[in-house]
Amino acid sequence: MTPTSLAAAASGPAAPSTPAPGSGFGAVLEARSMRLPAAGAPAGSSIPGGALAAARDALASLERARERLDRLLDGGRAGRTCTARELLAVQREAYGYAQRVELAAKVVEQGAQTVKQAVGTQV
Repeated sequence: MTPTSLAAAASGPAAPSTPAPGSGFGAVLEARSMRLPAAGAPAGSSIPGGALAAARDALASLERARERLDRLLDGGRAGRTCTARELLAVQREAYGYAQRVELAAKVVEQGAQTVKQAVGTQV
């Protein structure tokens, strides 16, 4: 696969519409997921279908965790009083979310480095 075709495969077709500013990560994730090929990647794709499905699942899990944390924080902003145990649970959720985001960032960085290396060796 040439670098040009690799870039074209990575970018995919244009998104049907761009989510409105401030529409939330879920809307952006949904718009972006429409651009990805179905779980059974096309024959010419260099990305295995299982990897795409795993990436979608990981992003969906991250989005669910963010929504859960947002609900917990919204309750606090609305004036809900919490016990020490509930506050510790919120802290645990926030820490777990931060860890998931950090792991996702590392995976994306590693993937970007791999693509850069692959493109660099084919030139």
